[in-house]
Amino acid sequence: MTKIFFGKLGMLIFLFSLLTACNTSAKKTFERFSDLQGSWKAKGNIVLYDRWKQPTDSLLVGQRFSVNGTDTLFLNDFRLEKNNNIVLFGMRSSHTQQPFTFYQRTKTRFGKTYFENKKAAYPNRVIIGLPHDSIYLYRQQNIRGNKVIEFEMKRLK
Repeated sequence: MTKIFFGKLGMLIFLFSLLTACNTSAKKTFERFSDLQGSWKAKGNIVLYDRWKQPTDSLLVGQRFSVNGTDTLFLNDFRLEKNNNIVLFGMRSSHTQQPFTFYQRTKTRFGKTYFENKKAAYPNRVIIGLPHDSIYLYRQQNIRGNKVIEFEMKRLK
């Protein structure tokens, strides 16, 4: 009986440590996002740019835009905010001054941070990955993982 109890307890401790090792704190997640500062260009045939800056220790702001000749079309405004133990991702269309739609961080695993807002029209989930200091991944989708829009962004020098 004692052997079974400690065997199950050991398994629970192992599973808990595995889960916490893969899910980082809000502070560490936000610190990692400071690597977004700078200018980025989508890889491939699409002409899309992101520009990020960090005005405070707990706020990153970004813009997504496209350039066609001498015309610049601003598409989205972004915000990444850390408030206590919560990290929020905010997004809105650059064409309107509507309030940001915010998505709360649900998990950070294997270099990707998941943000969700089940009440948002679309997207319901935004995933940001930073596999390398010169590449970042952006993915948006509905809550079931469908209607995917995904970009791999490369840092501009």
